[in-house]
Formats: sequence, C-alpha cells, structure tokens
Amino acid sequence: MSKIQQNKSSSIKIVALTTAFITISILIVNIILSGFNLEPLLENNTHRGATLFILLIVQSILIIAPVYFYYKKQNVDLSLNKAKPSTIIGSALIGFITFFIINVAISYLSTELNLQIPGYGEQDARLGLFGYGPYNMIFAGLALIIIAPIAEELLFRGLMLNQLKQKFNSKTAIIISAAIFAGFHLEFQIFIPLFIIGIILGAVQEKTGTIYAAIALHMINNSLAFIVEIFETTF
Repeated sequence: MSKIQQNKSSSIKIVALTTAFITISILIVNIILSGFNLEPLLENNTHRGATLFILLIVQSILIIAPVYFYYKKQNVDLSLNKAKPSTIIGSALIGFITFFIINVAISYLSTELNLQIPGYGEQDARLGLFGYGPYNMIFAGLALIIIAPIAEELLFRGLMLNQLKQKFNSKTAIIISAAIFAGFHLEFQIFIPLFIIGIILGAVQEKTGTIYAAIALHMINNSLAFIVEIFETTF
C-alpha cells in the first residue's frame, strides 16, 4: 500500500471511529431519556436547562472517554501541556481577532458584490433549546461556554488533530481536522465560518503547543455568540 493510500485509510479510520462514538453516545442519551422518563423535564421550561446540561455532560463523557483511552494506547500526544497564562490568553485573543477580521471581510465582500455564499449563512438559535429565564440561561451558558469548548477541543484538536499529524504534515492535518469539525456540527449553512475557526483553533494549538490555548479561544468565541444571542432574543 502506498503512503497516500495509508494516509487516506488512516483519515477514514479516524472519521469512522469518531462518528461511531458520537452515534453511540446519542443512542445512549436517547435510551437514558426514555428509560428514566426525562421527556417531561425537557417539556417543562423550569427544568429544561438543567436537564439538557446534565445530558450534555453525559454525552461528552461518552464521546471523549472511549476515544481518549483508545488513542492513549497508541501514545498519541493530546497537547495537554502547561503554558503561561499570558501565552494562552494572548494567543486566544489573537486567534479571535483574526477570525473576527476574516468574518468581517467576507461579510463586506458578500454584501458589496451581492453574493450568496453557500455555507455562509445564519447560525441556528441555541438558547431556546434550554428554555427561557435566568435559571435556564445559566445552564445554557455553562454548556455553551465551558462544556462544549472543552469537549470539542479534546476531541477535534487534542485527539483527532494530533492523530492526523502522525500521518500528515501539520498544515494538512489542521485543514482536515477543521473540515471534520465543521461537518460534525451538522449546520451546513455555517460550514465556512466553522471551517475557518477550526483552522484557527488548530493553528493556535500548533503555535503554542498546548490545547488550553485552543480551549480559551473556543470559549471566547462561544461567549460572544452567547451574549449576542441573548441581546437578540431580549431586545
């Protein structure tokens, strides 16, 4: 088998394993919903946020744990390296500013040229899924700003990117992991911005040598999106 074929086979294996773990986690969460009769809690606005928050934690563990132990056996570096807070925060801010400038440039060009760019649309509202009111907003914030960035970065940058780097050069691995990251969100109307932020997240981790910088950038991005959606739904 040629090197190109081996690389392709490895990429397919990584995607297949990740897909399998995500699918299994979704099935288990649905079984938990049915087995423990949690549907009424999701229908009740008072308990919806807390219920979704707990389910998100369970799903994150179900995805990350098996993938982590699988790759740990192969001695894959997860980039859980310590770094100065100034390095982590500084790199995260530079990454976010870069992402913001790129988004502004694309938006400006699409407006000026009257272009409809496929994959560059509006993101689906997420806060409504958690219900409404201060109580549910707290759980929504914890889920979107803390849990999601940590889980996604461990999966896509810590595990997947570092595994891909064993078969590809760093730039190729970052691009592949960013494409997979964007695709797994299943929001194809915003595939392009997800792909761009995926590349920047990978580049930040590669530059700093630590996944904590990527997590920090992800948290900053989700925090701004969270605040913007709150203002849009409130005013």
